[in-house]
Amino acid sequence: MFSPFFSVLWPNQTGDKQKTAIIKKTSNPEWNHISMHEGMTEKKLREGSPALTIWHHELMTSNVFLGGVRLNVGTGYSYGHAVHFMDGTGPEVECWQTLLDMPNKWREWALSLRPGMD
Repeated sequence: MFSPFFSVLWPNQTGDKQKTAIIKKTSNPEWNHISMHEGMTEKKLREGSPALTIWHHELMTSNVFLGGVRLNVGTGYSYGHAVHFMDGTGPEVECWQTLLDMPNKWREWALSLRPGMD
């Protein structure tokens, strides 16, 4: 059994990290979480890449990374510079592009977790 939580981090956005509450002792967590980020513009959404990561909460040691996804347009570039974090896979890009093309509409996806976020 895990005690998971997930976090949302925007690269290059100082202090813009959020995490959910820990769900204790489950192997099938569900979160109904709305992530609010102030000052987001369409340009920031197109040039950015939120990393959604899932962790197992450990009381006595460091939290254990379970997996994550990176939502972006998959160009390899942000604001004209080559960056490692704009590496969205097909399903991640499709999800993000749909959100960009149809804002203010509720969407739900199931995406496979990456085993690493390097």
